[in-house]
Amino acid sequence: MAFFGNLTIIILVCVVPNLHTPMYFFLCNLAIVDITSTSTCIPKLLMMTLTQDHKITFHCCMTQMFFFILCANGEIFTLTSMAYDRYVAICRPLQYYTIMRKNVYIAMATFSWLIGFINSLSHTILTSILQFCYSHDINNFFCDLNSVIALSSTDVTSRKIFMFFETVLISLVQFIPFLSRTYESFLQLCLPPYHSYIILWTTYVLVHETRI
Repeated sequence: MAFFGNLTIIILVCVVPNLHTPMYFFLCNLAIVDITSTSTCIPKLLMMTLTQDHKITFHCCMTQMFFFILCANGEIFTLTSMAYDRYVAICRPLQYYTIMRKNVYIAMATFSWLIGFINSLSHTILTSILQFCYSHDINNFFCDLNSVIALSSTDVTSRKIFMFFETVLISLVQFIPFLSRTYESFLQLCLPPYHSYIILWTTYVLVHETRI
């Protein structure tokens, strides 16, 4: 249902000319994120539930981790791009089509995926070179980054500190508009897309801090 529902959104955005706008373009990107994240975790979880075989190979685990982090980062930056788009549409309606040109919102989406890809690839590579000499039982239903790092026999203190500051840095970058002169209007008009973003990041930070 998740796959075909999001696929329907993608097809409609591509086929219907009236939906060829920046907001629906970003919505299409969110649908791609949802399809990818669902396809990353759910099939393996269903197979483990049906067969009671909870094993996963190291390469499959790293692949699952890569795509999950990619989707998480892609969703966060896409929601931020949607907030910027709504800000321009509501606060500068006469300049909207001048500012949000096709090459601009395509570049924003490309940047979102590129940052997510680089961040995901770096975490996957750094995790793959860790030593796992003790337990191999992951305390999760998928290969979550923190769950896998917790199993490492290597000292990962510096890695956890880096992940914490990375989370803080990305959060600050996302909320740069709140520091501008248009703070009040941005907060009032762009809260809906940022509301999802705030819930997502708050959950991630709380879970991350609890596991550390």
